[in-house]
Amino acid sequence: MNDLELKSLWAAYDQKLEQSLALNRALLSDVKKMKAASVVASLKPLKHFAILVGIPWVLFLNVLLVTFFSVGSPMFLISVGLVSLLTTLAIGFYIYDLVLIYQIDTSESVLDVQEKLAKLQTATLWSGRLMWVQMPLYSTFYLTQGMVAHAGTWFWVVQLGITSLLAVVGLWLFFNLKPENQSKRWFRLLMQGREWDAVRQAQDLLKQVQAYKASETTVA
Repeated sequence: MNDLELKSLWAAYDQKLEQSLALNRALLSDVKKMKAASVVASLKPLKHFAILVGIPWVLFLNVLLVTFFSVGSPMFLISVGLVSLLTTLAIGFYIYDLVLIYQIDTSESVLDVQEKLAKLQTATLWSGRLMWVQMPLYSTFYLTQGMVAHAGTWFWVVQLGITSLLAVVGLWLFFNLKPENQSKRWFRLLMQGREWDAVRQAQDLLKQVQAYKASETTVA
C-alpha cells in the first residue's frame, strides 16, 4: 500500500468518524430536547390541581362577600375581597402556565423553547408573589367595628405587630421573588419543589443542546 492509498484510507476514515460523531450529537440533542419537554409536561398535574383547588376557593370567598356584604365589617369585606382578587390573578397565571406547557414542542428551535420556558418561569414566580403578598390580609379579616372601637392597648400592639410583620415579609417577597435571586439560599428554600425545579432542569437540558450545536459549528 503506497502513501497515496494510505492517505485516502485515512481521509475516508476521518470522514466516516466525523459523520458518526455528528449523528451522535444530533441524536443526543434530540434526546435532550425530548427529555426537557417531558420534564415540563410532568408539571401539568400540578397546574391542573392548583386550578381545581383555587377556583372553588375563590367561589367560596365570593359567596362570603355576597352573603355578608350588607352586614359584614369593612375590614372583613376588604380582606376577603383582596384575597379573592389576588387568588384569581394567581389562577390566571396557572392557566397561562398550562397554555405554555401545551405549546412546547420538541420540533421547535431551542431558542423558541427557551423563550417559552422563560415565560413559564416568570409566570410561576408571579403566582408565588401573589400568594405571599396576601399574608397580612389573613390577620385582618376578623376585625369588627366593635373590636376596633373597644379593643385595648395590648390588643393593638399584638395586632399591629403581626399585621405589620406579615405585610413587610409579603411585600419584600413580592418584590424580590425574581430570577436574578434564584441562586440565593432563601430563594431556594422558598421555591424548592417540583414546580420550580422542573423548569430549571429543562433549561439546563436545553443549554446542553446549545453546547452541542456550538461544538458542531466550531468543528465545521
